[in-house]
Amino acid sequence: MSNPVDKMEIPWVTRLVKSLQLTRQSPESRYFQLATCNNQGAPSNRTLVFRAMDKRRGELSVVSDLRTDKIADLRHNCKGAICWYFSDTREQYRFDVKSTIMSLQDHGDTLRAYWNNMSEPGKKQFLWGVPKTPRSGNDPLKVNHQPNDPPPHFCVITFAVVSGDYLCLKGNPQHRELYQHQQGQWHVTSVIP
Repeated sequence: MSNPVDKMEIPWVTRLVKSLQLTRQSPESRYFQLATCNNQGAPSNRTLVFRAMDKRRGELSVVSDLRTDKIADLRHNCKGAICWYFSDTREQYRFDVKSTIMSLQDHGDTLRAYWNNMSEPGKKQFLWGVPKTPRSGNDPLKVNHQPNDPPPHFCVITFAVVSGDYLCLKGNPQHRELYQHQQGQWHVTSVIP
């Protein structure tokens, strides 16, 4: 049986915040996997760096490059699936998401804020050249100018969670919950793992 939750509270957000706090010393807790489908229907999966969460809206954010395959995939089909595993706490989150791609042209202030919060090495990755183009030799990649401002291909992707699946592998029996957003309200259902 599903239990509706107060409109102000998003149950998976509360759980995820706790997981992030408990694993903040573990570098892998900052990474999740995103699955998409390209315009031929073939699946792709990649690891992304988690940047921010809008707790009130139930959205996760990452930075990316407009020239990558994931952007082409998400422009073709804005739906995706996220899987996030925390090895320290043995918790898994799976989310069905709907993406929004924010570019400098439409969201300049927001993107500059993300850019300014990034490390210098992180910024330089956006200045090496076009992703997946051939590289000559094994020479270090070079940046031709200082990364003071975000380049035009820098973007932020927000993922609005539409449903979720939480599994804690600790204990016997294990604990699993499903989250559904219906008619403006989140519903939680405890299920057999």
